Amino acid sequence: MLIFNSFPNSKFSKLKTKTEVGMKKIIIIMLALFLAVPAITYAGSATSRWDVTIGGYIEFETGYNTQNIGSALLAAQRTGYMSNQNMPDETGNFFMSAAQTELNFLIKGPDAWGAKTMAFLSGDFTGQWAAVNAGSFDMKFAFMKLMWPSSSLTIGQLPSPTSTMPTWSGNAFNFSTVTAYNKGTPNTQQIMFNQMFGKNWAINIGVINSGNMNGGGPGGAPAGANLSGMPFLAGDITWSTDSCGTVGPWKMLFSTGGFIGKTRTQYISQASTATTVQKISDKNLTSWLWEAKAIIPVIPQKKENKAGAFLAAFSVFTGQNTGNQLNFAPNSGGFAYAYGNAITADIAAPTISGGYAHLQYYLTNNVFVNGFYGYMVQNWSQAQSPSAAAAAGLAEIRNNQQITANIMYDVSPALRVGFEYINVYTRYANLANIANANFYDTKGINHSFRIGAIYFF
Repeated sequence: MLIFNSFPNSKFSKLKTKTEVGMKKIIIIMLALFLAVPAITYAGSATSRWDVTIGGYIEFETGYNTQNIGSALLAAQRTGYMSNQNMPDETGNFFMSAAQTELNFLIKGPDAWGAKTMAFLSGDFTGQWAAVNAGSFDMKFAFMKLMWPSSSLTIGQLPSPTSTMPTWSGNAFNFSTVTAYNKGTPNTQQIMFNQMFGKNWAINIGVINSGNMNGGGPGGAPAGANLSGMPFLAGDITWSTDSCGTVGPWKMLFSTGGFIGKTRTQYISQASTATTVQKISDKNLTSWLWEAKAIIPVIPQKKENKAGAFLAAFSVFTGQNTGNQLNFAPNSGGFAYAYGNAITADIAAPTISGGYAHLQYYLTNNVFVNGFYGYMVQNWSQAQSPSAAAAAGLAEIRNNQQITANIMYDVSPALRVGFEYINVYTRYANLANIANANFYDTKGINHSFRIGAIYFF
């Protein structure tokens, strides 16, 4: 079974539209060219053996923030004082965005080693090749899968076993909002083996990339603060059943899992001077993350009618030295050493914990409301916590909270429209000391109002 079958995702459920025969041939040829010369060798027979499905959605949103922040919300800006105003906090901004539009390909190929095979490629347009050039195609999922009757092997890039609660997908316009609260990174390179035990139990176990793929480009060298000689060991155990009914594609599910591994952090232990040369030291650290999650159809839908159905989903996590496996910026849960003299610095990272909840209720079969709550906290030690005078510590976040509420209307199976409100409350580790004189506050609040539309295909 697919790893994400244990976490049925509405995005994947939209992969229904088949290409016409003529378009199907064109797509196969394009894929073959993309895979270069070895694939071209088999292009002649591929059209009769591969089944390609195109799916995805067009997502558009427009709205207003009370702070000068873009459409993707993670944290609020600091509140300024009368004696020292913070520019992003002084004025709000109007925005429009279609960057979360997604395109994906599902490919079913010939059998191999007695297993059914498939591949999946997905991406959205939230990438950018320069600070002012957003809208580039950003690969999210790219994996191949071999499936036997009760087990499977997955190789590629996809959500890690310790991963996002899938029920948010398609139910919130600001998809990036929840990334801080309930997951490892959504695009983890990995090799995972899945084993089913009966109808309800499943175990995933394998290895995931321990490097920082956000530095040096795709496949580039990891940052000096996130080095490892080995991948992380990861896995989870899941129990799920549809005997309690469903709400849309979601059935009852309980899961727990995480990852653990060793990383090596580099730092300058001796700076170069007129009489000395620079020396680099390193220290091994244990990296770990644990998560538990649940999806509960409290009031299941009645056959095909979802009116009165009620869904609840929850996720909690805790970890340390998580690096880029916990996708929250800025500088959350990653590797760092105490600010001050690097020679005496105690290399450490804060423990980071948090959780996420999603409640969904259908007023009618086509109209429903969603409520989301997310919270995370970083337990900075006294040595690690940046001082007010340390410029490097101005962005360090102590805790962050987001509350989202929206109402959605399914005009048709393809078109969803709605209105959404988001409240973001952020507390920073210390006051921001500007020129050692005036300060910004340790907290900030942003209110966001947006309307949007999603067209699934």
